[in-house]
This record gives sequence, structure tokens and C-alpha cells, in this order.
Amino acid sequence: TVLLEGETGTGKDVLARALWTESARAHGPFVVVDCGAVSYSLLESELFGHERGAFTGAVASRQGAFEMAEGGTVFLDEIGELPMDVQPKLLRVLETKEFRRVGGNKTLKSDVRVIAATKRNLLREVQAGKFREDLYFRLAVVPITVPSLRARRDDIPMLVTHILKASGGGLQVSDETLQGLTAHDWPGNIRELRNVLDRAIYMARATGETTLSIVSLPMSGTGAGDVFHFEPGKSYRETRAKYDTEFEKRYVRWLLARHAGNVSAAAREAKMDRKHLHDMAKKHGLREKDADDGEGS
Repeated sequence: TVLLEGETGTGKDVLARALWTESARAHGPFVVVDCGAVSYSLLESELFGHERGAFTGAVASRQGAFEMAEGGTVFLDEIGELPMDVQPKLLRVLETKEFRRVGGNKTLKSDVRVIAATKRNLLREVQAGKFREDLYFRLAVVPITVPSLRARRDDIPMLVTHILKASGGGLQVSDETLQGLTAHDWPGNIRELRNVLDRAIYMARATGETTLSIVSLPMSGTGAGDVFHFEPGKSYRETRAKYDTEFEKRYVRWLLARHAGNVSAAAREAKMDRKHLHDMAKKHGLREKDADDGEGS
């Protein structure tokens, strides 16, 4: 059993499918249940199925995900949204490999592999009493934290190339555009990157361009749309200092991204002292504290 934790848009569903296709169960089904999208009253039936007449509207017997995925894999997306009263029934399946349909008396065997994913921190949910501790440990046999895109900026050029290739090819990306994409924070992670690129690809083809130009890249930082939020009672000096700090952080991030983290090259372009730039980057957490600050850093 694998538990994938990470922000929305980091590609947890893609990783789940990759685990399935590379596993010994690749010949079996891959059944997805989005625990956050199924209504509360139907979730148990979605997982375990139901017998005819089990509840109003149950006009026929129905198989659930654990029956349909026999010999394969069940992917429980947004497992953090699973209601508390359904959690013990999922725990029973994981422990005994047995379950019953809703309204049924017959015990059914289950031979499936479970992969779960959530954008929540489940351990924190356990501590808050919102998720069962025993179920957490049953799910987190192999826990994997999927990093945000801003934590793996070096992957952005590769991802851009892959998305362009998947779109049919024929388009190029300028160095300036790639630098802008690399410097962006991507709060929506890979999903946001893909959507931005899809829009840019459409615009390029509509205008007959062969080089991709990102016409609208939302700024990340203090608030939506980069709006200044002035606070009553704050002095001019205090207010300016707040936004000076934000500007400094964004500029240093953008500058370092242009030079692949090479502080010396970035300092030369900005016509500033290398040590000063190094200190600014450390202050904003943009470089590892123990990283080499020489020519090759």
C-alpha cells in the first residue's frame, strides 16, 4: 500500500498510474475512486458495492471498486476526505482482505493493491482527530511526499519539452520564456504549468507563430493579481518595507533562475557584489545554507 501526499496539481494521479503500470498487477484493472467527489451517502456503495433494495434508489445489485479491481489496483484519490464512519470499513478490508456489500450478508474476498493520495497532511489530521490513526498506518506502508513544482525548478525545462511534444510538436521556446517559467512559483504546480502552456500553444498556432510566448503568466506572491493591501495604522516606512522585501525576494529568485543558481554570474549581470547577493538569497531561503558560493555554485 502506497500513500501519496502533496499539493494539488503535483501529479499524484500520474504517479499512481505509473506505480500500477510498472507493478506485477499491471495486467489487472485500475479503478479510481475520488473520495472528495462522491456524495457522502454513496461513498460506501462506491467502494464496496450494494445489494438490491439496500437503500432508496438501489434498484439492482452493483459491484463496488474493490470487486471491479479484483487482481488489480484501487486508487483512492483524496483519501483525506473519507468520512469517519466509512474509515473503519476500509481499515477492515486492508487488514482482513474481506468486505461486504452495503445491505449484504455475504463476505467477499478482496485481492487488490491500494494506492491512496491526498493533498492534506494526514498525520496532522490524525493529531486533530479527523482521521483514524490505525487507518493512517495501514495506508502509509510506503509514504511518498510529492514535491511542489517550485521545489523542483530544474525539472521545468524537461516538463515544458514533454508537454510541447505531447501537443504535436513544431513549437520552440525562447530562452527568455523558459527563464520566466522557471522563475515562477507555480502555486497550482504541474497542472498550472500545463494549463499555461496549453493556452500559449493555442495562441501561437492561431497566430502562426513557431516560437512559444507566454502571454499571461500570473504573478505569485503576496496576493491574487499582485494587489497591494495597505493596512490602517501602519506608517509609510513600515508599509514600504513590507513590499520592498517582497520585491527583493522575487528579483533574487528571478535573477538566480536566469543563471541556474550561479551566484557569481547573477551578480555580474545585476552589477552587485557577489557576497551581498549570496546573503540576500540566504535571507529569503532561496539557496541551501551550506551550498558552495563559488563560481560553480
